[in-house]
Amino acid sequence: MKGNFTYKCRVEGDFGWFVGCEKIMYKGTKVYEAMFQGGFIK
Repeated sequence: MKGNFTYKCRVEGDFGWFVGCEKIMYKGTKVYEAMFQGGFIK
């Protein structure tokens, strides 16, 4: 937490396949959210 901002990131899976979501909150209100996924490329 820096000042009134809070950053949260949750990731599930492993290097082969994973999904996640990151959020930035300002004074308890969500101001940014991104969902991501990734894994090995064959």
